[in-house]
Amino acid sequence: MTSPVDPAESERRLQKATETALRLKALIDAIVDAYYDWDICSGAMECSEQFDKLLGLPPGGLPRTLEAWAALLHPDDHGRVMRLLAASVAQRSNFATEYRLRRSEGSYVDVEDRACILTDESGEPTHLVGTVRDVTQERLAIQALRDTQELYETLFRKAADPALRVDRQGCIIDANRPALELLGLERDRLGFARLADHMVPEAEGEPPVEGGGKRRRDRIEVRVDTPDGVRHLLVSTVPCRVGGQESHVLLGTDVTALKELQAALEASRAELEQKAQALQDTNTALRVLMDQREADRRALDERVAANMRELVLPILERLRRSLASRPERAHVDALTDTLLHVTQTFGPFDESGLPAGAEFTRRETEIAGLVRSGKSTAEIAEALYLAPSTVSFHRRNIRRKLKLHGRDVRLVDRLARQAPEGRSAG
Repeated sequence: MTSPVDPAESERRLQKATETALRLKALIDAIVDAYYDWDICSGAMECSEQFDKLLGLPPGGLPRTLEAWAALLHPDDHGRVMRLLAASVAQRSNFATEYRLRRSEGSYVDVEDRACILTDESGEPTHLVGTVRDVTQERLAIQALRDTQELYETLFRKAADPALRVDRQGCIIDANRPALELLGLERDRLGFARLADHMVPEAEGEPPVEGGGKRRRDRIEVRVDTPDGVRHLLVSTVPCRVGGQESHVLLGTDVTALKELQAALEASRAELEQKAQALQDTNTALRVLMDQREADRRALDERVAANMRELVLPILERLRRSLASRPERAHVDALTDTLLHVTQTFGPFDESGLPAGAEFTRRETEIAGLVRSGKSTAEIAEALYLAPSTVSFHRRNIRRKLKLHGRDVRLVDRLARQAPEGRSAG
């Protein structure tokens, strides 16, 4: 005979079981997005409120039947999921799969469904109890990671230029074929080779990646010694994370031809500067020579003028005085004036006298000298044994060549401006 159950004890056990069930429900609510209990015999399905929220429905918006749940399956998933569900019931095995459910606005959410079969005393399945978790973001993240990996493989493996991956300690952990050929490395030696042993910066500073993964510069020029000679690379450094490992990807562009062209241009520039300097020095020397030549010419002119004044003019002056009463004195005056004029100008007349290019015949020059000395037309005709009309003809030609038009400027006044200092035109 069994002892009667204490009502108070029964109440305590019931309360404890209720508290345990509530704690279990809270745990399930915290772990999973939704859960359900499908009564296999009746087809009824009890769902948590999270299930409605997952599908964007108001509380109780999803009909609690298997048919209502199955109607929300994506058409591409429907047949597979229903076959798996039937097999799980028939075999009394757990149910686990992923599928897509249609939300209230028409989009689909990716879920992970995990459930177990409950049986009665005879082993017949009675319930399917499971949890549903939204895995949409996980799938997107996995797909993004897969796309990133594929992009990395495409860019890294198929790049025509050298590409390296270096860890935080500066060891080369991966390289594409152009990089292996450039550095003379074998793939099975990767992980042991150090970047600093193969690439030397062109400028003073650190290599692209130093120990500890600290990045010095995003771009750097490096030099690589190869069996075919020195190669120059412009290396770009990009931080990345592959397989959970922090590293740097180095993409190199061969700029050897560019460096050689720059060196040739620099040599050409230096040569041009040297030639320009030599030309400038030559021009300077030429200017010095020309200045010296001009100084020598002026010195020669001064010596000629001095000799003329000291040696020739005194003789002509004595001859002039001795012929004071004779017509031949006019010739002496003209000769003296002409010699003084020649020694004063030694070249074309400047702006103070006759213009450059004024060419006179021998007779015109002779008559101009007599006019400058103050002789009249009659005196010139008598001295040169010419007719006065002939002298007048030559005077008109002289005026025309000197561009003297009209009577406002006398010929003697214009020619007198050429009379050397120290001697009158009289």
